Amino acid sequence: MKRSPVAKILVIDNDPMVCGIITNCLLDGGSEAEWVACARLGAQMLVRDRFDLAVINGAFAEVSGAALAEIAANENTAVLLLCGDADTGNNVRRFGFPYLERPISLERLSSDATELIARSRENIGRVKTAAARMRANTDALEAASAWRPSAGGNSNSAGRHSVGIEASRGFERNLVCNTILSESSPQCT
Repeated sequence: MKRSPVAKILVIDNDPMVCGIITNCLLDGGSEAEWVACARLGAQMLVRDRFDLAVINGAFAEVSGAALAEIAANENTAVLLLCGDADTGNNVRRFGFPYLERPISLERLSSDATELIARSRENIGRVKTAAARMRANTDALEAASAWRPSAGGNSNSAGRHSVGIEASRGFERNLVCNTILSESSPQCT
């Protein structure tokens, strides 16, 4: 029977003690987990490294947890936000990310993490399948237009269109990341 790869999880919370407790819980569950107690460093790690799940504090002084969650989502990383109070929970709910309110049950955290990772991997599999189909369809269109001189001379329009969409998504991602990671952001200590 094929075993699924070990999940790689990043915990981002401004309280190192909370980070340690959550990370140990996730390690005990068989995941590979690391933590950072700074939103800016967390954002950099989300962009630089590949994670299956990001467990993020919903409220940081320098940046919102929702902004970090957007960066994670743009990197195809599942997100679980942690909320300290009802106001944070109400704000987080608007963005549609799953969340847990404090005090956090470690059993609930572990089960939610497992479910989110499984769902994320399933979705990534669907995206890869759809992308492979799109590439095959684009190749078929290009091959079909290559043998027809009346195709308008633009045999690569479908390929350029998909590249344009990806470039647009990359621009949006870079805009969010550059805003959070800009030099004007407070430095982590």
